[in-house]
Amino acid sequence: EHEKSMEKCLAQVDRMNEMIRNLIQLGKFDCQRFKMHFSSVPAKQLVETVSNDISVMAQEKGIDIEVTGSDDIQWFCDAFWMQEVIGNILKNCAEHSSDGVITLYYEQRNENNRIIIKDHGNGFTDGREHKIFDRYFLGDRTKEGSTGLGLAIAWQAIRLHFGTITASS
Repeated sequence: EHEKSMEKCLAQVDRMNEMIRNLIQLGKFDCQRFKMHFSSVPAKQLVETVSNDISVMAQEKGIDIEVTGSDDIQWFCDAFWMQEVIGNILKNCAEHSSDGVITLYYEQRNENNRIIIKDHGNGFTDGREHKIFDRYFLGDRTKEGSTGLGLAIAWQAIRLHFGTITASS
């Protein structure tokens, strides 16, 4: 019984640690005290690293992650933050899908990087796709313990990459 209680406490500490880290990061974004560290990065390596990290959680739910794109693309980005963005989105897709496949397609058009991620979840209720990037927004089907900060951080990081991020059902 003590072991179960300790596991619950450790899980709570992990969630609080993540929330504090997210709040600090959002604060840095808000105060414009944060600089991206841009460099040329192999897109395939970046995307596959993130998808491999998330695939364990996805496979537990019977979900496969399929990645397609050109092998020779180099993205000029902050690799850490681009991985955070893609990881947040894939994690949300896996959490809100019951089974199936999540597809991630990446490309470079002209000088723009583009990522399209599709899942087979239930979609958004009441046209809420425009709200999911709002800080603290929790949808109807959000798992317990979620803070509503992950996609807000993704939105900020993409904005600091001079890009846009959208969602649709």
